[in-house]
Amino acid sequence: MSRVNLSVPSVTDDTIVFFVIRNSTGQYYKTCQSNRPAKWVDELDLARIYAKESMARGKVTSYANMHPKEPTPEIVEFTVVQTRTIDQKSRVIETRNKKIEEEARKKTLYAQQQLEEAEEAFKSAKQKLEKLRANSPTRCDCGSCKSCMGM
Repeated sequence: MSRVNLSVPSVTDDTIVFFVIRNSTGQYYKTCQSNRPAKWVDELDLARIYAKESMARGKVTSYANMHPKEPTPEIVEFTVVQTRTIDQKSRVIETRNKKIEEEARKKTLYAQQQLEEAEEAFKSAKQKLEKLRANSPTRCDCGSCKSCMGM
């Protein structure tokens, strides 16, 4: 005899079941970030969605035990029968190509900056070398020694 877990949502090819918690005023339960209390919201799209009924039941029990004077919240079951598949291939390829182009542009810009800095450093070093050669006290005009030949 096999056991059937009734708390697992029934998922078929086109059907999905999920659960939300609603209070007596019609607001939906929403969990917040850490260190902040949960709250109730009017919009369903902001509500906490539970994949299993047992998870929602546990939260209802916890809430009812912490707030005994308030009415017990109810669990609302949603069954989605219409689904739509959104193809993301073209968007992902476009985004990937844009990112590759941006990285190539940044590398080119960086290489150009490095080249300009290197050219400026070379020009500065060349000017400094020319000044040193021009001001060299051992310079002669014989044309046969190393200092005259620029070595």
